[in-house]
Amino acid sequence: MLLFRGKNFRHAFTELSSIPTFFRDVPYVALSATIPHSMVTTTLPKALGMVNPHIITANPDRPNIFLDKMKKPSSTDIAACYDSVLKPICQQLKEQKSSFPVTLMYVPHPANARGQAICSQLFGANDITTSLYSSLYHNQAEDVKQITLDELRKDSPRIRLVFCSATVSMGFDSPSFTNIIHLRPPRNIMDYMQQIGRAGRRGQQSKATLYYNASDIAKNIVGNTQEIIDFCHNNETCLRLQLLQWFGFTEPAVVINKCKCCVNCIAKCDCNDCVA
Repeated sequence: MLLFRGKNFRHAFTELSSIPTFFRDVPYVALSATIPHSMVTTTLPKALGMVNPHIITANPDRPNIFLDKMKKPSSTDIAACYDSVLKPICQQLKEQKSSFPVTLMYVPHPANARGQAICSQLFGANDITTSLYSSLYHNQAEDVKQITLDELRKDSPRIRLVFCSATVSMGFDSPSFTNIIHLRPPRNIMDYMQQIGRAGRRGQQSKATLYYNASDIAKNIVGNTQEIIDFCHNNETCLRLQLLQWFGFTEPAVVINKCKCCVNCIAKCDCNDCVA
C-alpha cells in the first residue's frame, strides 16, 4: 500500500523508479485524500506503473462547511494589509472570549507574529496555561505546542484562536474547530481543501473564510496555480461546485439550502428562512 499525503505525492513520483521491477508485479493500492481528477486517471497510474487499475473515488464534499470569500485592501503596506484582517478578529476574541468560535487561522509567518502582538496588546502578558489564543508552526517551543494540542483535543477548549502555518493540515483532527480563516490563499486547491477540512470534524456547522487581494493571486507569484486564481475571481457561481469539479465530481454529495452553501449562493436562496 502506498499513501500519498498532501504535496508528498509529487516528490514520491520521482522516487518510484527505485522500486524493483519484480515488486511492481505485486498487487498494491495507492491512497490519497486530495489528488485532482486528472492525476487520478492519468498521471498517478502511469507513475506507479499500474496496468488497468481499478479506481475508487469518493466525493470530498463537506456540506457542513460554509464557504466565504472576502477581498482585503490592496496595499504596498503589507503590515497594514494584515492588520485590516487581524485586528477585528482579535478584537472579537477579546469581546466574545469563550463564546468565540474555535478558529484556526492560516497566516504567513510575519503575520503570525503580528497576530500574537495584537492579542498581547489586547490581553496583556500571555501565559499559555491561561491564554485564549496560541499558535502552531515549525520549530515552535515544544511546551507551548504540547499545551496547545492538549487543549484542542477537548470538545470545548480554553484556547479559541490558533495562528498557524500550512504545516497544520492533513492529520490534524481537533474536534472543536468550527471556523477556518486564510489570511491569504494557498497556492493550490489541494492545499485549500486539506486546510478547510480541519473544521467540522464532528459534523458540526462550520465556516471557511478566504481573504485575498490582487497581489495574493498574481500569476507571477511562484507556485500560484490557475485553479486558485479562478476560485478567488469567482463571484457568480457556486464555490462548492467549483471545488468539486476540480476533483471530477459534477454535483455535491448532499443537497443543502443555498444559504448554507457559499457566499455566492446565499443571495439566491429561497428557503423558508430566507424568504420569510
